[in-house]
Amino acid sequence: MTRPRPPAGLIRQTILDQIAASRDGRPVSPADVARSLAGSDEKAWRLLMPPIRTEAVRLARAGQIVIVRKGRKADPRDFKGLYSLAAPDFVGKPDAAPADDLADPFGDDDAG
Repeated sequence: MTRPRPPAGLIRQTILDQIAASRDGRPVSPADVARSLAGSDEKAWRLLMPPIRTEAVRLARAGQIVIVRKGRKADPRDFKGLYSLAAPDFVGKPDAAPADDLADPFGDDDAG
């Protein structure tokens, strides 16, 4: 028997509760949120992944959480692939340095 989909408010609250309970401010997996709502039945919790993403985007756009992708804050309006959820004060990896800056740290390419 398939469980009914939890209301959006319960999904949002579960996301917020799991982020608040996260150790050391570590990001939370949306799959963990889904499992806490649906139990361990993979089919049931996988069905919750799209509504969890929708509610995560809403929370991120409201400034209540951040969406994390590859250890960095992601734009909630434009991200793809695997992601996690964190508190608004999440400090991730610094932005990557532009490739030009990595080529010659002293700026003298023709020092030869």
